[in-house]
Amino acid sequence: AYTTYRAAAAFVNFKRSRNSDNILVKEIYVINLADAMMAVLILQDTLITVGSTKQKNDDMTVFSAVTSGVILGFILIISIYSFIKGIKKYKLLQNNNEPC
Repeated sequence: AYTTYRAAAAFVNFKRSRNSDNILVKEIYVINLADAMMAVLILQDTLITVGSTKQKNDDMTVFSAVTSGVILGFILIISIYSFIKGIKKYKLLQNNNEPC
């Protein structure tokens, strides 16, 4: 239940941070979302390991690998997107502060 709450709260806060102009606030929520996604991944792998037999474990290894790849890919995309957006904002701030 805690992991579900954590993931839901992180996603809601991430969506709310889109309205903020502060880059630091946005990055904190990106890190929080990535942390929640990793918690979901760890919970999934733990439940698969504890509750499966040898044959089921072999079948679930593929499932675990695919979902791990999807979650890590999602984290990578969010991180790259935030990095690019931060660079654009930094360049915009630099251009506005140039003396005429």
